[in-house]
Amino acid sequence: MTDHLNRRSVLASAVAVAAATATVGEAQAKTVDVKIDANNLSPEMKKKHAVRFPKLDDEGRLNFSEGIRRWQLADKEGKAAVAGRQAYLESTGHSLGETKLSHEEAWNVLMQYPPYAARTRIEWANHDLMYENMFSHLHKNRDMYLAAMDATDKAGPGKLELNPDMALPEYTTHEIHRMPGGYVGDPFAGFAYHWTLTEAYYGGSSRYDELHTRMAQACRVPATGDVNRILDIGCSAGMSTTAFKERFPDAEVWGIDVAGPMVRYAHHRSAKMRLGCNFAQRLAEDSKFPDNHFDVVFDFLLTHEVTIAAAKKIASEMFRVMRPGAVWMHNDLPREDNPKAGLGHTIEGKAHVWNTHRHNYEPWYFRYAQDDFPGMLKAAGFDVQVDNDPRGGFIAAVYATKPV
Repeated sequence: MTDHLNRRSVLASAVAVAAATATVGEAQAKTVDVKIDANNLSPEMKKKHAVRFPKLDDEGRLNFSEGIRRWQLADKEGKAAVAGRQAYLESTGHSLGETKLSHEEAWNVLMQYPPYAARTRIEWANHDLMYENMFSHLHKNRDMYLAAMDATDKAGPGKLELNPDMALPEYTTHEIHRMPGGYVGDPFAGFAYHWTLTEAYYGGSSRYDELHTRMAQACRVPATGDVNRILDIGCSAGMSTTAFKERFPDAEVWGIDVAGPMVRYAHHRSAKMRLGCNFAQRLAEDSKFPDNHFDVVFDFLLTHEVTIAAAKKIASEMFRVMRPGAVWMHNDLPREDNPKAGLGHTIEGKAHVWNTHRHNYEPWYFRYAQDDFPGMLKAAGFDVQVDNDPRGGFIAAVYATKPV
């Protein structure tokens, strides 16, 4: 597939832009808070969350990638494999412990060990095959999917705001996660992101959606208990946005993302679920919302996708739009020095960080793994509590509260 970034014109011509204005309403008498057990979803909710392919052969192609991914996740390499890797490193003058090698040097050393190199190359080849199959399916059926989004653009429920003439910051135009066209360049980026992660990368059965349900259910609320307005920044395909709407059905829930194809799909998905979430193509560092507006803010895997300058602006912008006492649940990968990250500054840990940065097309991840976002939140004025217990095995939560 070629010319992905130019396909924004397809998106712009396919949708009527709906005005999205923040509504400042009166506080509710009582916040409705629906408790949902993500591990025991009802049949109705499972059906609501599920992804459905029109043809079994298209689903089967992703099932192949799912099988490889499950093998990688399940194969923890027994004692013999670890011993073999240790013997190899010792033969080169290194060990499995802490190392002074740079991240790139650690990667190069391990890539000379055939089992490590083979697993790594299989992983990325499978990743690329997953996207190739997904985008092939979407573009073969492009008229059907564009028509489906066009219908929900106009019908809702919920508002949609697209800004096809928006000047995209350079940092947002990379092909993140090896996705062709990145998040901004293909009209079906939202479909591809959600469907591949749900059906292939995280093992199918809507488990990726269930992860978002768990996080939304775990999110703390302001001390007053009032949750009238919720903002999901960097919402991508809107899984967290809808999860918060399911928990707080009477709240005004917004999801914003710089990527038009993402918020358009997010709105389509939310409308199909009959949830009245609102979505807008906006920057998290320039959200356009009023001062002191939101009770809860949420983000998931956002800050490792932005520059340091953007991260600082996002922290300041959220402080502005959150009302006193509001809570921000920030979720991202553990930093390199986080004891829960597991590998720390070992040769394997450094190789993993470099592999993610360079070969998963994560241009800002290398910087993120060593920076101090909680410190940025404190500098912006928040009271900060760091939860060093990763969620889902790889997520660490930080809570930022705006002082009263």
